[in-house]
Amino acid sequence: MPAIQRGVVYRRNIKVRGYDLTGKTARCIVLYSGGSQAVDLSRVSTPIAVNTSVSPQRIAIRLTDTETSALKQDRCSYKLEILDADGVCVKRPMQGFWDVDP
Repeated sequence: MPAIQRGVVYRRNIKVRGYDLTGKTARCIVLYSGGSQAVDLSRVSTPIAVNTSVSPQRIAIRLTDTETSALKQDRCSYKLEILDADGVCVKRPMQGFWDVDP
């Protein structure tokens, strides 16, 4: 995913193909390189949104400038998960690394 700039609003729309998001939610956990949790993106002011009214369906990630300012400069790992109604992970469409730049 594109780098996160500290102090700048971050927006990312992820297209999901081949999997129906109806009734699902999403979460994205970001971990610093040492393994400590940087942020659970389902608990930020604008949580991850699942949009099933468009094709392909999308997952939207939004961080405010205040939220990106709170991140320390680091290379982070992330995992984006799709959850069922019980909060159980049913699919992990993306995982990888994010750089948090100054």
